[in-house]
Amino acid sequence: MHFIHYQDAWQMVFDSVPDKQPTEISLLDSLGHYTSEDIYAPVDIPLFDNSAMDGFGFVFQNLAMDTFYPIIGESKAGSSILPVCLPGQAIRIFTGAPVPKEIDIVVMKEQCEVEDDKVRIVQPPLTAGMNIRPQSSQTKKGSLILPAKTKITPGIIGFLAGFGLEKVSVFPLPKVGILITGDELVPPGKTPEFGKIYESNGTALSALLAEIRMYPVFVKKVPDAPEILDKEITTALTCCDLLLLTGGISVGDYDYVQDSLLKNDVKKVFYKIRQKPGKPIFFGKKETVCIFALPGNPASVFTCFEVYVRPFIEAYISGKSKYIHIETAKMTHDFSKKKGLTHFFKSVVSEGQLNMLSGQESYKMDAFTTANALVILEEDSENIYEGEFVKYIKI
Repeated sequence: MHFIHYQDAWQMVFDSVPDKQPTEISLLDSLGHYTSEDIYAPVDIPLFDNSAMDGFGFVFQNLAMDTFYPIIGESKAGSSILPVCLPGQAIRIFTGAPVPKEIDIVVMKEQCEVEDDKVRIVQPPLTAGMNIRPQSSQTKKGSLILPAKTKITPGIIGFLAGFGLEKVSVFPLPKVGILITGDELVPPGKTPEFGKIYESNGTALSALLAEIRMYPVFVKKVPDAPEILDKEITTALTCCDLLLLTGGISVGDYDYVQDSLLKNDVKKVFYKIRQKPGKPIFFGKKETVCIFALPGNPASVFTCFEVYVRPFIEAYISGKSKYIHIETAKMTHDFSKKKGLTHFFKSVVSEGQLNMLSGQESYKMDAFTTANALVILEEDSENIYEGEFVKYIKI
């Protein structure tokens, strides 16, 4: 059996991402999506000259300190009809309120003294344009405000809402299905008989997907029975864009997953990677449906999701951008491993310093309670020393 390098696997995964037509969705629902087209400003922002302060508006020409000016009107936020202010007069004005065209200075309330219906300025400085936000000073109508393939964050949603946008064109999310195999598995909440273990992969995968605002269309446990597995895969392939399976992908007598996938006309893209954990990982396609068959051990499932499935999803929803977030950090201690396989080690990175965690075995999940990185130690590496820089994937 030919084992491939993890970087070759990445390339094959990215090459397999299908083309998808953009879809228009509500701005509020767009969090985590990627824009499918450039977005241009439909209006100026600000829409009109407005006041940056509560205070008083004046005509700057010949404006003097310690002189009382009659207050002839006011402008508050939302005002549509504005007073006409002449030199030698003042208006009361509030933050965000439109500034009449004659007004070219707003003086803070705290710098003024009011007596009856008159106001005088008692504290400098005075400069033309002070405390006025000019129309289009943030953005001019027609200018590019967000390029295509930008991931939408809460800040971006707030920014776009300020332009009055209700909808945005994005790349769609894939419909994801999860099949869990293994007769030894029992659901949380039930007491396992001797020889049984709790099923956690379905829950973990669902949580990983929820983190990127994706929710599986189904999570189903399937027994180790070829005929049942065949049927479940047949059904899953009709309603998913991405199918995730766990367990049954190695070479044991009860590992039926690969055979069932091939019977369902899934084309194998690769099987087995020179890595630890998660060496027996299968990736395939049937038309536009992509399939990851992951190992059964929980830490392997989690690791393979972060290393391969998450980049696939990010590429899928971002218009086929190649997304792998790799950074470097400095080792805080010496470390050694055997040559021959690339290792993805659970680690903690803080302020550029990296510490390998204990409990790296593929059946142990406790390290993932604190890990925020998967260190990549290449297959030909053996000894890594304190102070050496290493690559890692943020998780």
